[in-house]
Amino acid sequence: GAWNLGIIYFSRVLFGLSIGCVSVVVPIYLSEMAPARDRGKIITINNIALTFGQVLASVVAYAFIHSSESVGWRFMFGLGAVPAIVQLWLLTRLPETPRWLRQNNRYEEATAVTKQFRLEEAERVQDNEDQKLN
Repeated sequence: GAWNLGIIYFSRVLFGLSIGCVSVVVPIYLSEMAPARDRGKIITINNIALTFGQVLASVVAYAFIHSSESVGWRFMFGLGAVPAIVQLWLLTRLPETPRWLRQNNRYEEATAVTKQFRLEEAERVQDNEDQKLN
């Protein structure tokens, strides 16, 4: 049998949160952090990576299930938990976006994040390109 039902429920919740973050939160975060000129490329790369990850997960699942029918699915769950845990941990380490910080009157933090990620330079380049078009 399974290790226990609690572990299965915990794993499913963890995977659900991880997939939810990847599918919804990450593209929003990327679109707010990316310079306007690169936003489409970055979101496209994210979507391609998600699709590749789904295909890879299916191949790995197939290999595990057919390697040992009694324990293969357990290894599949365990292996899937590793990137989910890493991703959730990394998401807690990311700063809020400058846009969100400004909307919440946290201007000094917004400036610090902008400098940390060199968004200031990207915004200047975008402004210069916009001015050339006008």
